[in-house]
Amino acid sequence: METVLIIAAFVIVIVILVFILVQIEKFWSKRRCKAILPRAVDLGFTKTVAEGFSIKEHYPPFIALTPAYLTSDFIIQRQLDGEKQQHIFNIELRSGQGQCEKITFCLIHLPGINLPTFLIKGQDKMRFTMRLIHDVSRSAQTFIYHYHPVPVSTSETFQKHYQLLAPEGRDDFQEIFKPELIQLFETHPEWQVEGMGEWLLFYRRGTLVKPSKFKDFVTESMTIADAFFKAAKQTGASDGDH
Repeated sequence: METVLIIAAFVIVIVILVFILVQIEKFWSKRRCKAILPRAVDLGFTKTVAEGFSIKEHYPPFIALTPAYLTSDFIIQRQLDGEKQQHIFNIELRSGQGQCEKITFCLIHLPGINLPTFLIKGQDKMRFTMRLIHDVSRSAQTFIYHYHPVPVSTSETFQKHYQLLAPEGRDDFQEIFKPELIQLFETHPEWQVEGMGEWLLFYRRGTLVKPSKFKDFVTESMTIADAFFKAAKQTGASDGDH
């Protein structure tokens, strides 16, 4: 009887600790979002109503979004010149091993172009266990969707830190990945990028953007997106050309 009571007490303590940790996580998440929102408003962002919102239904079928879940009602967007839009939201990736990874995503809409579908895998500093889980999951997804390495002429620095994958046999990647675009990736490390049609998805694995880094996150992703937009226009990769 005494053993049963000890086990029951131990279970209760664990449950209480888990509950406390969850509440602490929610507190810091709300505090972080609250700190970011004024900065976002200053940059022209507005909040999107989260009720009934689904990233899988409202956004393109990017690989990174397939296993993702929205973690809060922090979904913001802004309208830019030429009908361009920038969307930012937080997601959670869950694994079967009880691990989870929280990330801030930036999704950019660039009307008027038609990018080939691609994935740029960048290196990162996330812990080994999550990197392994993420890599195994993404490798399985790239296999399912027939992604394979794309041979393009790039610098040694780019090849050291990034890998370009795509599911299509198109030959215009070299024209899109011009030296100016490659240089941007060299000077902005650790990005993970997916492209498809009029959309680009940016994130850094295992990273929720801090309020102090929010403006840099917004600016860097938009700078690279503008370079993609310019390259696509120069190569004629506009709507209706493919």
